[in-house]
Amino acid sequence: DFKWWIFGFTFIPLIGILLFGLILTGIYIHDLMD
Repeated sequence: DFKWWIFGFTFIPLIGILLFGLILTGIYIHDLMD
């Protein structure tokens, strides 16, 4: 059980960082297309 807690504790922030990167990339591409 403790292993799954560590897995979730490290995996969830990684998903957040990836989503943030995708949003920034989308904004950057949108600016390039203007």
